[in-house]
Amino acid sequence: MSTNEDVQIPAISGERVTFTFNGEMVVANAHQSLAAALWAAGYRQLGTSRSKAEPRGLFCGDGWCGNCFVVVDGRHRVRACSTRVREGMRVEMQLGDPDLG
Repeated sequence: MSTNEDVQIPAISGERVTFTFNGEMVVANAHQSLAAALWAAGYRQLGTSRSKAEPRGLFCGDGWCGNCFVVVDGRHRVRACSTRVREGMRVEMQLGDPDLG
């Protein structure tokens, strides 16, 4: 029986892209979702909840829950789990709920 204490993330293989998360450069496999790339790079928090400002991160991984919302190139409420990484994208944590006007 295995445990998750020593989970090893395989090295990135194939075509690579770079993007930034909160101003830090991240290297990812070109075919990964944004959530997978951030998880592999060690990022667990993607934003904060709107009411209590508690940390949010990947939850369902299937685009339903909205827990993985991030800001991509200035666009709020982008689901990291269903967005493919691309070269040069600027990704930031989504802190609370954006003012949607």
